[in-house]
Amino acid sequence: MASNAIHEMISAFAAGCMDRKNHKTFREYVEDGGEMPVGELGELQNVISLLPVILELEKPKPELKDKVAKRLISLQDDIKDKIKATKQSTKTAAKTVISSVDEDEELKFTPVPEPTLVEDVPPRPTSPKTRGTEFYETAKRVNPPLPTQTYDLPPRTINDLRDSNISNSIKYLWFALLLAFVVLTAGLIIVYLSPQEYSGKITELEGRINSLNEEVASTRELVVRFDDLIQFMTYEDIKIIHLNPTDNTTTGYGKLMLSFTHREGLLELKNMPTLGSDQAFQIWLISDGRSYSIGSYVPSRAQRYISISDLPYLPNNIIEMVRVTIEPLTGSEIPQGPAVLFGSLNEVPPAATPRRR
Repeated sequence: MASNAIHEMISAFAAGCMDRKNHKTFREYVEDGGEMPVGELGELQNVISLLPVILELEKPKPELKDKVAKRLISLQDDIKDKIKATKQSTKTAAKTVISSVDEDEELKFTPVPEPTLVEDVPPRPTSPKTRGTEFYETAKRVNPPLPTQTYDLPPRTINDLRDSNISNSIKYLWFALLLAFVVLTAGLIIVYLSPQEYSGKITELEGRINSLNEEVASTRELVVRFDDLIQFMTYEDIKIIHLNPTDNTTTGYGKLMLSFTHREGLLELKNMPTLGSDQAFQIWLISDGRSYSIGSYVPSRAQRYISISDLPYLPNNIIEMVRVTIEPLTGSEIPQGPAVLFGSLNEVPPAATPRRR
C-alpha cells in the first residue's frame, strides 16, 4: 500500500467517511501489522473533535425565514384545495352512475328457499335406545314454528322493583301471621280438650323446675364460697401452712395457703374463740425476729376462705413462723395481743424409724 494511500485511508477513517469496502481493507491491513505513521490517527481525531468548537454557527436572515413560512402555508392551502377537488369529483361521478340506472327497472332478488321438513328419519342401528333417546329423535323431526309477532316489554324501573319487593314482603308477612294463628289455635284446642292431663303434667313440670332452681341456688352458693379457692389453686407455687393452737385451752385451728409469686393467699379458720366487737384476728409472718403483718380479719360463716392480698416482699426460705394474734379491729403495727395459733412454713419432716432385722 502506497504512502499517500495510507494517509488518505487514515484521514477517511478519522473523519468517519470511509465506505464499507475500504473500511474492511484498512482493518485487514492494521490486523496484519502493516506500517502506519506514528501518532497521525490520534492527531486527526483530536483535530476533528475540535471542529464543532472552532466553526461559527451561521444563522439565516429573518427574510429567509419569512419566505420559507409563506411557502409552507401556500403548500398547505394547495393540498386542501386538491382534497376538496377530489371529493367533489368523487361525488359527481357517483351521481352520474346513479342517474344512469333506469328508474323503472326493478331489482330482482333470489328468494331464499324455505327449510324443508324432516319427517320419518330412521334411527341409527347402533345400540338399543332408551326412553330419552327416542324423545330426542322424535323432537328432531318437528321444526319449531316461526314467531309471528314480537312483543317489546317495557323496562322495569327501580320503583317497580321496590313495589315488587314490598308486595313479596307483605305476602310473607301474611303467610307468617296465618301460620302463627294456625299454631296458636291448635294449641288452644289441645289444651281445652285435655285440661286434666295437661294440668297434671304442668304440676309435675313445676315441681321439677322448683327442684332444679334449688339445685342451681345451692350450686351457685357453693361456687361463690369456693370461687376464691378454685382461682387460687391455679397457681403453681403454693405453700400450705397448718395453724395449730398455742395451748390446750384453745380449740381453734386453721390453714394458711400462700403464693409468693403472685403475692396472694387464702386463710381458713375454724372453732376460733369469740371476738369482741372491736377485735379481729391479725396474721403475722415472723422473719429474723421481726413481725410482718399480712392483715386483720374477722371470720364469718358465709365465707369459708378469706382472701389475702399484697403480701410483703419476703423470700419464703427466710420466714421462720406464722402467728395469729387477737388485736384491735383497726390493727396493730407490732403483735400486742395474745397469740392463739401458730405454724411453720419450712417444716422439717420427722426422721424415719430404722427397721429391725
